[in-house]
Amino acid sequence: MKTMAATSPINWHQLPAGEVARVLEVELPSGLSAVEVQRRREKYGPNRLTPRRRRSELLRFILQFHQPLIYLQADIGVAMGIAGTDVAKGAADMLLTDDNFATIEAAVEEGRNVFDNLTKFILWTLPTNFGQGLLILAGVFAGVALPILPVQLLWVNMTTVLLLGLMLVFEPRELDLMQRPPRGPKTPIMTFPMIMRIGLVSAMMLAGAFGLFVWEQAAHSASVVEARTIAVNVIVMVLVFYLLNCRSLTRSMFAVGVFSNWWIIAGIAAMIAAQLLFTYAPVMNRLFQTAPISGEAWLHILAVALVAYAVVGVEKWIHSRWATARNGMELSQNLNTSNTLRGA
Repeated sequence: MKTMAATSPINWHQLPAGEVARVLEVELPSGLSAVEVQRRREKYGPNRLTPRRRRSELLRFILQFHQPLIYLQADIGVAMGIAGTDVAKGAADMLLTDDNFATIEAAVEEGRNVFDNLTKFILWTLPTNFGQGLLILAGVFAGVALPILPVQLLWVNMTTVLLLGLMLVFEPRELDLMQRPPRGPKTPIMTFPMIMRIGLVSAMMLAGAFGLFVWEQAAHSASVVEARTIAVNVIVMVLVFYLLNCRSLTRSMFAVGVFSNWWIIAGIAAMIAAQLLFTYAPVMNRLFQTAPISGEAWLHILAVALVAYAVVGVEKWIHSRWATARNGMELSQNLNTSNTLRGA
């Protein structure tokens, strides 16, 4: 322990297991002797165990010196792939093949990024299905022609998932990824705030698409085919702007960097080009029963999409402020509890 006090703070996560043992003056094969354990206990005091972890002296002795029981007792047992024994490797949940604790940090970071992008994709794609289903139900209950046809639904589902949703896979890691608190093992992927956001986007998609479908026919004498084309473009443009919202679960696209993911930009450009062909190409008009629409209709479509983007942005800001305040209160409570235990 003298070596530790004489040097600068050690970054333990970057040291192999053998180096950690050398710095702590521990012999790997035999561990600490009874005399050394007593000396360190007198010098540093006994370990403070929470009531959940408090065990009898005999069981604490067994858990300390018998590796398999230690790994079974731990939440996650980690064994060394090089210096660890075969018994330890078999009992552990995680095996470090290079005996380097920094590997755990790298694996956690990669796993968090994969989970983050998967959550973003699910959060983006679910309003597509809910919004389309609500749009058809609205047409049925209102007693009007279907606002969108099955073949048009097929077009929206295929193109948006391929050109928009898939691009979220290439979203780079967010800067605060490793500063976030760990998720609870029983926490579901779809939390209540996320479910509320899905419902909000679905409702705005329904209001925008069905509203323009009815209004264009009543106010501008548009045909049913033209109104359906407008409704399809409303759904697609709302998904385009919502994709920009989904680049981060808590921050705006300007905070993560507008051009930090060029795959998103390329996917949006390809989606817009596909929609222009869907709307104006004669062969697409025949296949999908669409018709060319006016520039004024496009302004209405973009207005709906921008409103949806702004509403989701405000919802994210409110939820972020609420989550920050809640985490601050929990941290304060934990610090007060820790200080109380130390005083006791």
